[in-house]
Amino acid sequence: LTNTLELKSSDATFGGNNYLSNDKAIWMRNNAGNADTSAIFTNTSDELVLRTGGSTDSLKINTSGNATFAGEVSISTGKSLSFSPPVYTSAVQGIKFDQAGGDMDAIIQPARLAGNGGIVLVLGSNCYVNTSGGTVRYNSGEESSFIEVRPEGEIVLGTSGTGADPTARMKVGSTGYAEHFR
Repeated sequence: LTNTLELKSSDATFGGNNYLSNDKAIWMRNNAGNADTSAIFTNTSDELVLRTGGSTDSLKINTSGNATFAGEVSISTGKSLSFSPPVYTSAVQGIKFDQAGGDMDAIIQPARLAGNGGIVLVLGSNCYVNTSGGTVRYNSGEESSFIEVRPEGEIVLGTSGTGADPTARMKVGSTGYAEHFR
């Protein structure tokens, strides 16, 4: 017979799956051992929740795998935040900044070129690179602009007025030569 629960002094060992209903949690005490300050549980929306400080839901992961943090996310010195963007034709990926109450968003978007041609980094205000490779607006009724840093050593600047997607207006090549487009 296999032990399903073994208790030794202050440790517990479980010998199989353990289930908690969504109104129950695993609580952890603070260093002094006198307060339940941190917990892990699922809520009624089936989100996995990490609670700290007794009542702050510091991290929630929903059923789609999306994570929401209650505070800042810090990266230690010498560490990186890494993206492995797909080829631009398969997905739009990046760090998106949503305008509260509006739809003129911005994005820092890595777009991998086909055939391992490198990664283009796009900083777009009210625009992004879509899966057809075009630069399009979030809000079609407003102006937009972008800066594109290309692996060939080029920097491209683009703008648009109301009613049009942004187009390249100027390019600085790898040799420093600037080309202006009308």
